[in-house]
Amino acid sequence: MADLEKAISMHREGLELRPSAHPQGSLSLENLAISLRDRYRCTNAMADLEEAISLSREAVELRPPPHTGRSDSLSELAVSLLNRYRCMQSMSDLEEAISLYREALELRPSPHPKRSMSLSNLAISLHDRYQHTKAMADLEEAILLDREGLELRPSPHPERSHPLWNLSLFLEDMYAVTGVLSDLQESITLCEELLDSQFPVGHVKRVETLGRLARLLQKRFCATRQEEGLARIDALKDEISRLSGSTSNTAVPSSSRIIGVARKYNGFISWYRGSVS
Repeated sequence: MADLEKAISMHREGLELRPSAHPQGSLSLENLAISLRDRYRCTNAMADLEEAISLSREAVELRPPPHTGRSDSLSELAVSLLNRYRCMQSMSDLEEAISLYREALELRPSPHPKRSMSLSNLAISLHDRYQHTKAMADLEEAILLDREGLELRPSPHPERSHPLWNLSLFLEDMYAVTGVLSDLQESITLCEELLDSQFPVGHVKRVETLGRLARLLQKRFCATRQEEGLARIDALKDEISRLSGSTSNTAVPSSSRIIGVARKYNGFISWYRGSVS
């Protein structure tokens, strides 16, 4: 925190030396806004986030089209608004963030080096809106955007894990609504790639990803009753326990329990179908 406090102090001084009228005034505004947002994420002090939003708005105004830095300013303002939405649940913040991300994406046509980032940002914000409204159009668009973002980050791109993670999540949500098994299978494949090439042993997200993959395989078994994936579920559970230092993991049930749950579920479905036929 000491380094962050020092950075904020220096950026404030820089803004005083380069006010809005200065040719680099927008950059000073943006730098201070980013630092304040970083402190908000550490402290949850809303005053920092509010100031970051105000500064970012001013930076956007100082970079009208066709300013080359406009897409950056739009994206930074959108990030802060999305942060406030996730805290306050104000739909106006989310709607504005989506609008800003759309404009930024338009300003970053292929082969712009930041296009993949804009695709991911817009996809994530649309997924946030889907979670609030359950509008399938938002989920469908998020999947399309993230697919393009994934194509722009081929292996071994250092940031390929971001679209892999998000697309896996979006497809799992799609499967939950439609029951289309190919969506679930693709989500599993993406999760496996994360573990194989992005999150090796020791990575901070490996345990979480192991748990997600185990749950996805559980869903596949409940849908297909094909038992070849059960041994993999038990192996994943063992690795989670080993890496987390825990001897039990109630979040991922054993294969025998999964079989029992699936039998009860399928028995209920058979009874229900018979009762309404």
